Amino acid sequence: METGALSGLKVLDVATLFPAPLLAAMLGDFGADVVKVEPRDGDPLRGIGPLPWALAGRNKRSVRIDFDTADGLSLLHQLVRVADVVVLNQPASVLQRWGCTDQEIEAQNSRAVIVHVSAFGSTGPYADRAGNGTLAEAFTGVPMGSIPLGDSVGAMVGLSGVLVALYSRDVRGGGGQVVDVSLYESLLPLLAPRIAGLSSARSVRDGFTASDGQVVAISATTDPQLQRLRALAGDDVAGWIAARSASESVDALVAARVPAVEANDVAHLLVDPHVVARESVTSVDGTTVPAPSPKLSVTPGRITHMGPELGEHTDEVLAEWLHGGHEGTA
Repeated sequence: METGALSGLKVLDVATLFPAPLLAAMLGDFGADVVKVEPRDGDPLRGIGPLPWALAGRNKRSVRIDFDTADGLSLLHQLVRVADVVVLNQPASVLQRWGCTDQEIEAQNSRAVIVHVSAFGSTGPYADRAGNGTLAEAFTGVPMGSIPLGDSVGAMVGLSGVLVALYSRDVRGGGGQVVDVSLYESLLPLLAPRIAGLSSARSVRDGFTASDGQVVAISATTDPQLQRLRALAGDDVAGWIAARSASESVDALVAARVPAVEANDVAHLLVDPHVVARESVTSVDGTTVPAPSPKLSVTPGRITHMGPELGEHTDEVLAEWLHGGHEGTA
């Protein structure tokens, strides 16, 4: 039976909505046992639509808990005590009410990796502000679009933080620690050249419209690339591409070893022969989704199922995590 690289890792996803649960889902892609703890009415993401829930709830088991009762909070604490990773995005006041501050979790489980995901981080003047990836995009000046860039990038940055913390704990002999994921800080590496004052005046990094109306994107940044581009297209790159179809332009640019590609929309991307050959997208439970990335040669990620029904696995998880004698690595 194929097992993922993170098989045996217990992840308790107490977070709601998208970026923090997406982080937990990515851990599940690579074999972690991810248990989604949901309130009586379920994660609010369920109400936004089936597709967001399917994406953020994939590879998870759902446990339903009443956070307003002593029994419910007791059950939450029992799960926290056996978890390797605890994923949170609630305000500090809520965590205090639940008895799940960092200090309280550390007292119960000194080896837990505690992950907080928020727009502005856990410290600083804006720490208590509500926010999401869209606000993070606006705050950093990254153009806001129709895709949740801030949420997705934040989840990936959080994933790297969790893996670093687990390496420190399990390989270097350290204990648990807190991973503080700020969505706006997750976007800052995208702006690193601008922040560092790097000018792109010498580069050709732009999109150009071809004769068939399609856009050709070029990213020529080194002197040899710029020399080969000039030898091919002269000083009027836009005019050279405008006189040719997109495919003809890209073929000539690629042959000249100038980085170029025809700009896609999603419909064309999904049928691109390269995307198809690499199996970059997959279909699970009738839903087309991105395949786990990056690709590992020995322990590749996989998606076994999309978002579960509310509380579908409560009895099963409690039997395994709390009453079955299966100890976690924590």
